[in-house]
Amino acid sequence: MVFVYWAKETQLAAFKRVCDTLARLAIAHPEGVGVCQVVGLQAIPPGSDVRTEMTRLMTERAGGRLMHYSIVHEGNGFKAASVRAIVSASHMLARSKANLAVFSSVGDAAAWHAAQQQVLKRKESAALITGIIRDLQDEHQKYARRASESTLRR
Repeated sequence: MVFVYWAKETQLAAFKRVCDTLARLAIAHPEGVGVCQVVGLQAIPPGSDVRTEMTRLMTERAGGRLMHYSIVHEGNGFKAASVRAIVSASHMLARSKANLAVFSSVGDAAAWHAAQQQVLKRKESAALITGIIRDLQDEHQKYARRASESTLRR
């Protein structure tokens, strides 16, 4: 699986790195791969260039080996709904065969991915997947604190 945490802005160059990582992983795992993207509460919806690349990811970038794909946005209201709508629209336009799910909680996403991984004969548990996602969030928080402290010292 590929795990991604988008804290603020989904930039095209960063998204292309995710796609390249997925393509390499797909070659190494012919049974298929999954993607779990977590969108932070401060994140803004991606631009049209990134949305185009999302559609391309679902159809081309994994060589037909993208088996499951999710977006997690732990939030409610209009912004959260718009994030989930963008992903659903990209999936529909791509006519991807990958299973897609959109979640408002990490726990629900982790349980879903664990079940998807079992179909691929993989054994990652929901607890492991939740831990990976929480570690990504923690790393971002540490990075953001260090960056803020560095700015304050100047």
